[in-house]
Amino acid sequence: MNGLLVLACDGMAGPFYDKVSRAGVESPQFLIALDAETGEIRWKTIRESRHSYATPLVIRRQERDELIAPGGDHVWAYDAATGTELWRCRYEGYSVIPRPVTADGVVYVATGYDSASLLAIDLGGKGDVTGSRIKWRLSQGVPFTPSAVVVGPHIYLLSDNGILSCVARDDGRVAWKQRLGGNASASLTAIGEKLYCQSEDGQTHVILAGDQFQKRGVNRLKGRTFASLAVAGPRILLRSDKFLYCLMEGASVPGGGATPANPAGDGPGDLEIDASGDVEASRDDSP
Repeated sequence: MNGLLVLACDGMAGPFYDKVSRAGVESPQFLIALDAETGEIRWKTIRESRHSYATPLVIRRQERDELIAPGGDHVWAYDAATGTELWRCRYEGYSVIPRPVTADGVVYVATGYDSASLLAIDLGGKGDVTGSRIKWRLSQGVPFTPSAVVVGPHIYLLSDNGILSCVARDDGRVAWKQRLGGNASASLTAIGEKLYCQSEDGQTHVILAGDQFQKRGVNRLKGRTFASLAVAGPRILLRSDKFLYCLMEGASVPGGGATPANPAGDGPGDLEIDASGDVEASRDDSP
């Protein structure tokens, strides 16, 4: 980000999961910006919150980069160039993992354990915006781990127990929800109008975005899958507990054959396969 590497460090001053204590810990929660070339500290901002693991989000507003950085029981917005606080919003939570997403002047933030909610917060406030900028709040089907994704007028959530929800961005109304099966840790991936929803047991469900649930197919591979998908041009990179797979439409398989063609022609297809032939795929071609 403009030559800066920004790290969110939201740890704990005392032991939490074990009895190990660390002497000399003075600032367990802070954001720090390092020069990407030299590693020198450009700014450091202390904050007080509970522990958290969320990745900050950079957005561009009014000729300025802003950094949206959830903590355990607050989400903050900072001037990305200086680390100056712009606004903050309080909530009940800790151990926040999902990354915020944004669209059309609203940022969507999950609140973490023990009872996750999704907050739709209007951007542009100053100071404590808890009582003034929360547009709506959703308290069902919100993930502890997978990050959400925005496609068109909806935001899509995949809960840790494998339930996919389609939520209207304007008012938080749930258009539909569907259990996909299995548990989920990986974040949702959107490619065009397709959602790729990965479970921990090696299944990737391909769902069409829209106000009705439409499933295009399921890809299955051997192994456990916790990491989120990565997309590079026509390729999907998927990491299991043992292998890194590169999936691509039309990839040849030992012994002949290739994946089915992508009828939409808008990026990776519904049915991909890796070079070792470990992926099984099925498609639903019903209208």
